[in-house]
Amino acid sequence: MLKELKSKLQLEVRPNSREGEYLEAVVKTNDLEALNAILVKHLGHPVKKGGKHAELTGEAGKVAGMIGGIRTEQTFYCSDKDDAVYYAALWPWASDPLRITLKAGILKK
Repeated sequence: MLKELKSKLQLEVRPNSREGEYLEAVVKTNDLEALNAILVKHLGHPVKKGGKHAELTGEAGKVAGMIGGIRTEQTFYCSDKDDAVYYAALWPWASDPLRITLKAGILKK
């Protein structure tokens, strides 16, 4: 998933990204449709859609807490597989409506 995101989207990758396990990047909103298609392909539909309030439990709740929580305007994908938890969070910028921060990764169990 991380390789596909990097190869198919124009991303401003942040330096705290770790090859193969964590990607943090800025995405322009005009790439949002393609971004969501990649995330649905790998993770299924979001467990929390932007603009909706949700209480996240289990692995999704743990991951959300680890990355700083998920606010109402943010979207969160999470897929708990046998050996790992795969996730992605989309954080729209309040200061620039044309940008979104993407936080995506894999947590080994």
